[in-house]
Amino acid sequence: MHYSPIQIAEACLQAGELSQAIEVLDSHLHEHPADDEARRLRANVRLRQPEVESVQAALVDLGALSQPTLADWLACSVAAERLGDLPAAVRYGEQARALAPDDDRFAERLITLHLRAGQLEAARTLLGTLPRRWSWLRWAGDVEAQAGDIAGAIRLYGAALQDFETHHQAPNPFMQALYAEIVARRAALFAQSGDIQAAKADTDLLEKIAPGRWGQS
Repeated sequence: MHYSPIQIAEACLQAGELSQAIEVLDSHLHEHPADDEARRLRANVRLRQPEVESVQAALVDLGALSQPTLADWLACSVAAERLGDLPAAVRYGEQARALAPDDDRFAERLITLHLRAGQLEAARTLLGTLPRRWSWLRWAGDVEAQAGDIAGAIRLYGAALQDFETHHQAPNPFMQALYAEIVARRAALFAQSGDIQAAKADTDLLEKIAPGRWGQS
């Protein structure tokens, strides 16, 4: 039975033979440089390797694709992030989000990258385009907390909690954990601002949500 180079490379990949998979794809792409499927696979294999050179080579492969997909742009963003190039990771993330503007995961990734890069105004601008619901209000609180606006962050976390309570009156354990996370962030900011009474109220609330987990202040 005849196997294509891609099938052979995928078999090597499944066996954990990353270097052998690269060799097969190198040989194939030398003869067929326009094969996007093979180039995409080689990039994905290289992204599984820990060396910086492999990540850089993966980014070159992804940049050479004739018709990048959403997954390709996301892979570029991840590669750039691994290389420490956060502005490039943001640019690639924006390309991915442009292909799926209604997918919250890409907006969340962009906000995370903006925060890591210290691009607070860019994070605010993006959040200003999103619905004013608890999940985005929580992110907005994170932005203001990083900016040092403690009062603004406390206000936004409070708005997030209020909206959460309106839409999730009987939350499941997972959602309840998300709620508790926002309360914990607000409690820390209350303590930081010196409002010990408000911090204790939030800590008491956390103890009711998950007894023994958060402790008492």
